[in-house]
Amino acid sequence: MNAPDGSGYRIRTIPELVHDAATAHGERPWLLHDDTVLTFAETERATAAVASSAAALGVAKGDVVLVVAHNTAAHVVAWLGLVRAGAIVLPVNPASTVAELVGFLDQARPRLAVFDPARDDAVADARDQSAARATWVSVHELVAGSGSNDPPDAGVTPRDPAVLISTSGTTGRSKLVTQTHQAYVLAGEGFPWWMQLTADDRLITALPIFHVNAPAYSLLGSMAIGASVVLLSRFSPSRFVDEARRTGATEFNMIGAMLEMLMRQPERPDDADNPLRLCYTGPSPARDRHLEIERRFGIEVVCGYGMSESTYGTFWAHGKRPYETIGSARQHPVLGHVNDMLCADIPAHMFVTCLALVLDPVSGAAVFANAGHDVPYVRTRGGVAELRARGMPLGLMQGMSYEEKAFQFEPGDCALLHSDGLAEAHGPDREMFGFPRVAGLVGKGVSGESLIDLCLTELRGFTGTDYEQEDDITLVSLQRSPSAWPRAVSEGGDS
Repeated sequence: MNAPDGSGYRIRTIPELVHDAATAHGERPWLLHDDTVLTFAETERATAAVASSAAALGVAKGDVVLVVAHNTAAHVVAWLGLVRAGAIVLPVNPASTVAELVGFLDQARPRLAVFDPARDDAVADARDQSAARATWVSVHELVAGSGSNDPPDAGVTPRDPAVLISTSGTTGRSKLVTQTHQAYVLAGEGFPWWMQLTADDRLITALPIFHVNAPAYSLLGSMAIGASVVLLSRFSPSRFVDEARRTGATEFNMIGAMLEMLMRQPERPDDADNPLRLCYTGPSPARDRHLEIERRFGIEVVCGYGMSESTYGTFWAHGKRPYETIGSARQHPVLGHVNDMLCADIPAHMFVTCLALVLDPVSGAAVFANAGHDVPYVRTRGGVAELRARGMPLGLMQGMSYEEKAFQFEPGDCALLHSDGLAEAHGPDREMFGFPRVAGLVGKGVSGESLIDLCLTELRGFTGTDYEQEDDITLVSLQRSPSAWPRAVSEGGDS
């Protein structure tokens, strides 16, 4: 990454990250899976061969390649090789049903589809039922092929798409999210810094490579600092600590209920006798449970939150332990704030507006910052309030500071977060819909989807049927349950 002051830093593609790691760390072990051990140099050579084979199969920059993604070394090499060939990789859950596979195929229309014939039984029927006409290839043939170690240059840039990732589906039907090379590399560079990892650490993950966490944080994170990583085929609560002992792992990631599943295993007198020192998890456990986990396994648990849509979410800041929170906004170790990161690479005459809001759903406490985005409105018992914080749009000038404000959501409070396509829409006589009108709609007493429907109905009535939308319209409604305990701030935290 070069100089800590940002001078000489270059934003890289995933293949460039792999190349730099191979150059710096050569024959040091990187990836361990079952009996397979790949060094950094072996990984680059293997991914080059995959890129050559993919090009020979007709894969070009921008083509989608579907991968039925098992947690194996072969599948990791396939992924890294395909993005080197310029492909946009769509990794899918091996447990996907025939209907789900058909949905992915018909939506993404991949040029190539990679699978394991010995394990992926649903593929044959999905292939027959899909309208997509992809070329299907065994992952073992792709990885063990005779491709050259000097594949053609696909012309990949950091801003090019690298993956299509499925969202978790917790808020509705799972959707596909595009992530760029830049997003994944910045996450890989950031994660070890957030966790204060070094090249002497050995990461271990049982999270699936068809989601964001394992590829972006564990795989690329270890690659970025020259550390090694253990990839487990699946998560086994009863065997996980033993696997850490066997492999000498020092850091692991667990999300959702995984830590609780680990805690529900019968206690053993040697639970804390292991090489592990750090765990990254989210959401944050209750304070007492957090400390209980740390005592039992002799580890430090660090909390944060990210998602398929954004690898840069929140994280506990160094030296802070704000129990029962997901921390504050993540920063890059060299580029620092998101504004400085964008300034380094944003096209001329472009900028980005952004609203960042971190909400504690238990207490209703929120902190927020605004970079030139439309002001959110909150309906409270006392009327409609504005969440105002000073800050210029991102990407205009380096070294800008952004005001951070706090707000307490009381039971029944309802917020509307909105993009400028609503307030700045124009009627037939060029009158603007306007911010006062938006604030008035928030004050009408409806919430959730009903508030969003009201806004869109009023907008259609204002603009008329022949209206051509001028800008994006994104609406998010937040309401604290009227039955919530007021100001239920947990005790003992230092946030």
